[in-house]
Amino acid sequence: MPSDQPVFLLPHEAAARIGASSELLQRWIEKGIVDVVRLPGGHVRIAHGRFIETLTSTPALQSELNEDLRRRQQASAQQI
Repeated sequence: MPSDQPVFLLPHEAAARIGASSELLQRWIEKGIVDVVRLPGGHVRIAHGRFIETLTSTPALQSELNEDLRRRQQASAQQI
């Protein structure tokens, strides 16, 4: 039976799910683009469903993500 409870991810988990760098996701968090839940110790969690909705409905974020992927692929190719 599916749960109605939202799935919360650590920032690095959310970044990995979309193929982004942790640095890009951190910038989005700092700019307030990605909604987070702040825990008492200062750690953050990201509601997966809302995160994906924000990403898919915001073309500028998709462009940033594509640029981030392109840069990392180029950097990886230069190391080979």
